[in-house]
Amino acid sequence: MKQCTKCNEWKDEKEFRKDKKGKGGIRANCKECDKKLAMDYYAKNKEKQKERRLKYYSENKDKVNERGRGYHASHKERDLISHRKWVLKNPEKTKEIWNRYYKNNQEEIIVKRKEYYKTHEEERKIYYKENKINTKNWRISKKYGITIKDYDKMYNAQKGCCAICGIHQENLNFDLAVDHNHITKKIRGLLCQRCNMGLGNFKDNIKKIQKAILYLKTKTNNQLEYDTKNSVNFRYYSELLAENGNACSICGDIPKRLHLDHDHKTNKIRGLICSYCNCALGNFSDNTIVLKSAIKYLKENDS
Repeated sequence: MKQCTKCNEWKDEKEFRKDKKGKGGIRANCKECDKKLAMDYYAKNKEKQKERRLKYYSENKDKVNERGRGYHASHKERDLISHRKWVLKNPEKTKEIWNRYYKNNQEEIIVKRKEYYKTHEEERKIYYKENKINTKNWRISKKYGITIKDYDKMYNAQKGCCAICGIHQENLNFDLAVDHNHITKKIRGLLCQRCNMGLGNFKDNIKKIQKAILYLKTKTNNQLEYDTKNSVNFRYYSELLAENGNACSICGDIPKRLHLDHDHKTNKIRGLICSYCNCALGNFSDNTIVLKSAIKYLKENDS
């Protein structure tokens, strides 16, 4: 037993740090008192300690990193548990650190990620098959803040069908996507990939969808057929460009480039539209009924 010179309590010698210069080869203060003294000193000299630490690191970078890697290799499991606990306790700080790191190392991360995907493709497929529900739960909870149970409730309420076009999950290659309002972050429902992308291309704008319906109904009288090899198309493109004032026939935006839009059934040219509206019409298969359903869906879920 030994008496601590700070708290004056008698404690077992195991409660004291080793010190060659100390009496009996141990320190005069117990571990607990040493810790309190160190914390008090750090609180009073925070900036000084920080500068000192940074200076030492800059002068001994390789030595510090090598020592850190060696320690991590011998304490891997303990470090992992400690790291996970810290992440769970500090989600905001973790997010801030990750965002800062990603911003400073974006290109390197993308390259490494692509390389990893190429070299671990089979492993990823096996893992996804074995952990499909867990992977899905993690993805939707991270992105939308809901659980797989919440997803299943929406799925059952919609009878496994897209909330806009009505296509059933059985006829799709991908799971129904969680659709949300990008401004309010409110979850609206489950959509097939095409309808979800269609709303995205129209930027959830009801007026744009209404204009798209009007465009599809009125631009049907043109007799000129679409042919990429036909020079008539390119002359007609210039005429339409001048007629439209370089603006999209649906949304009215003036992008760098407008696309020559045509009816995929009759192959007749309809007009010039921007890439977003062109993709959106493709997503909704030029179907005015589905577009009307999209308007109804937005009105019901964004009100």
